[in-house]
Amino acid sequence: MFCPYCGTRNDDAKVHCSQCGQRLDGTAAPRPADPTGNAPAEPLPPTEPVPDRSTGASGGGNVGALGVAFFCLPLVGAIMYFVWRDDQPAKAKRACTLALWGMAVGIGLRIVMALGGY
Repeated sequence: MFCPYCGTRNDDAKVHCSQCGQRLDGTAAPRPADPTGNAPAEPLPPTEPVPDRSTGASGGGNVGALGVAFFCLPLVGAIMYFVWRDDQPAKAKRACTLALWGMAVGIGLRIVMALGGY
């Protein structure tokens, strides 16, 4: 006999599938009793939907061009530092300074935005 749920071959004398545990006669297996002895929990009542905060003035998900710029600026500065550190140390130092300033300004803007409710 083959299990109607997973297709595993089982002995004809078996009642439940040896692979998935479902009844082989095609009916759903009864729910096991709760080991604590409590009745099954009732489903939770529906709640009000959570507002979508991905857009809008108070969304928090709206990063904008400044957010992208102050993420990319330190990243580019750090990459340029490692590219120029041996060949052009003066440029590498300026790139590192740019990366640090970009990171500081980005953190400052995030703090101001968080305090302002954006």
